[in-house]
Amino acid sequence: IDYQITATKATEKTMGVSILDIIATLRHLVGNQPFTNTKEMIAADLNQSGTVTTMDVVNMRKLLLNEVEFDYPTWRFIPAQAMENEDIPFHAMEDYLQISYFENAAVGLNFQAIKMGDVSGSSTGLHQADARNQKQPLTIQLPDLTLSAGQIVDIPLVLPNITAVSGLQFSLQLENVEVLAIKEGSVSKEQFFQIGNRELKVLWDDFSANNHGNEHLLTLKVKANKAGKTTTFLSIHPTTLNPIAVDYSNNSIPVSLSFKANHQTIYNSPNPFHDQTTIVYELEESQLVSLQVFNTEGKLVLSKTHSGQKGQNQILLSREMLNTAGLLFYELKTSNQVFSNKMLMK
Repeated sequence: IDYQITATKATEKTMGVSILDIIATLRHLVGNQPFTNTKEMIAADLNQSGTVTTMDVVNMRKLLLNEVEFDYPTWRFIPAQAMENEDIPFHAMEDYLQISYFENAAVGLNFQAIKMGDVSGSSTGLHQADARNQKQPLTIQLPDLTLSAGQIVDIPLVLPNITAVSGLQFSLQLENVEVLAIKEGSVSKEQFFQIGNRELKVLWDDFSANNHGNEHLLTLKVKANKAGKTTTFLSIHPTTLNPIAVDYSNNSIPVSLSFKANHQTIYNSPNPFHDQTTIVYELEESQLVSLQVFNTEGKLVLSKTHSGQKGQNQILLSREMLNTAGLLFYELKTSNQVFSNKMLMK
C-alpha cells in the first residue's frame, strides 16, 4: 500500500512578500540577475503555471496592493530529496511524499517549505535585511501647508534621488482629507491602490515606471475636511505595507516622509514629458506673473504672462507651444521674486 504525506501551513498570503521580490523577479525575467536555485523559481511562480512570467509580477503587485484575492496555496512543501535533485525541473516538483506501508526509511524524510511570492526567503529565515538598519532613510518630500476647511490643493509626492533606487513601497495614511484625484507621475495607475479616503498604497518599480527619472511620484488633489496642516493629514502607515525602497545592490532602505515649507515653490509634472507638462506654483497674493523658457544655449523659447491667483496655480505647456525638445530652463517672475527650475522634453 502506498501513502501520500502532505503538509500545510496557514499564514497571510502577503507574509514575506515585498517590493524586494518583485524587483528580483523582474531582474530574472530581463536576464540581469537570473535565479540561481529551484526554491526561487517555485516561489516566483505565484500562479503555479510552471513558468515564471510577467503575470507573476502582476499578481505579486495586486496581492500587496490588496486589489484582488488569489486562489493559490500560501505555502508549498516540496520533498527535500526532490529539491536536491538537479535533474527534476521545478515545474515537475510534487507537493507530497509517497511511501510504502513497510518503508521504515520514511522516518528520515523531510519537506522544504517555500512561501509563495517570497523569492528572497525572508519568511523562512533564508534572507536577513540587515542592510535596512544600516542605511539612512529615503525621504519622500511633501509640502508643509496650512489648509482651511474646504480648501482644495494639489500635493505632490517627490523623491529627489529616485535614480538611486530600483523600487519602493509604502502606505500613505490619510486623515481629514478627501482625495478628489490622483495624477500619475513616475508612478503609474497600476502601481497604486486607494482604499477609500483613509489609505493609499504605492508599489513602484523602475522597470514599469512612467517617465524614468521623474522625481514626482504622483500628485494628490485633496480637499481638507477641517482646518489643519498637511503634516497631520498625511503620514506613513508602517504596518499594512512595510515602507522600504530597494537600491541596485538589492539592499532595502527605510522610507519616510519629509514636509518642507517651501517645497512647492515651482515645479512641473510630468518631468520628463513628451506631449505636455503642467507648471505648478504658489502665490501669497493674486498678481500678474511672467513665464520665460530657455534652451541650453540661453535662447528664449517661450514668453507669456499669467494671471496668478492667491494659492496654487497651474500653467499648461505643450510641445507645440515650445516647438523644441531636450533640456529646458524656465523662470517665473512675480512682483518681488524669481522662481526657476528645469524640465526635459523627450
